[in-house]
Order: sequence, then C-alpha cells, then structure tokens
Amino acid sequence: MLRIPHPPDLDGPVSKEADHVSNHNYPYQLIRQSDNQKKGFFRYAFHKDWDDPTLYDLCINPDKIGSERAAQLIMEMARSSELKSCSIYALDALERLSQKKRIEATLIEMDLRHSGLSVEMPEKGIAHITGVLYNHMDKGRIPTVVGRIPGVERVQVDVTLVPAGYD
Repeated sequence: MLRIPHPPDLDGPVSKEADHVSNHNYPYQLIRQSDNQKKGFFRYAFHKDWDDPTLYDLCINPDKIGSERAAQLIMEMARSSELKSCSIYALDALERLSQKKRIEATLIEMDLRHSGLSVEMPEKGIAHITGVLYNHMDKGRIPTVVGRIPGVERVQVDVTLVPAGYD
C-alpha cells in the first residue's frame, strides 16, 4: 500500500458543476468542508493526525515538479521492492487491528462487570486481555467466548479480580 497525501489544488480548475454556482468560492468551501470531515473521522477512528507526514510513504508537490514527474515518482515508488515488502507487514497489522475490534465488540456483548478492559494482539491469533473484573466467573468465560472468534488461537487473560464487597 502506497500512502500519498493529496492536497487539493484550490487555485486550479474547478469542476464543470461549479460553473453553475453563482458564488465562485462555493466549490472551494465544499472541498475544505469535505477535507475537514475526513480529517475529523481519521482523528476519531485512528487517533492520528491526517497532516502528520510520518503517515505517508511519499510526499510530492505537483505544483513544483509538474504532474508528469509526480506521476512518474508515484509509479516508481509503487513498483519498488522495498514498498512491496512493507505491504506484507501492513496487512498483518490490519488483520490484528480487525481482530482486536472483533474481540472488543464481543467483550461488550458479554456484559461484563469490569473497569478498563484492554485488548492487545501481540501476534496474529493471540489475544492478550488486561484490566479489572468484578466477577470471578467472568474471568473464566472470557477465554471460552473470545476463543470462538475465527482466527483467535490463544487467549491470555491477565486481569485483576476485585473481591466481593469491594465494588
């Protein structure tokens, strides 16, 4: 996966649909509004800043080098063996993130009495669950229920049990 930021060219040509709008700035306002919505979702969903350059593999300003050269650089980068080998790790990370979200959803459905349960996927297929539980029976249910999720091979439960009467 090649990640490249693509800032809109707000000084360049605007779509033909915009010609019908009496306010010439309206298309630019729509672009900015759309970008702000995407940035907000990105921050909410991934806890990352959309503008953080470390999230991208390549940053190009086509206004400085021209669109033809920008396209050439993108194609060269996409074909590089270094980037292809990184893609394998990215897919693994995405699989583990997806698995983590499935486990978190399952734990919510279990209606556990807990405080701050946390799920980590240190390796593919291995779930590590930590936090505080108020019911010792819940601790025994977690490996069984989470272990039924496709792709989960082993469940490690390292939770602190609060003695009855201290909740």
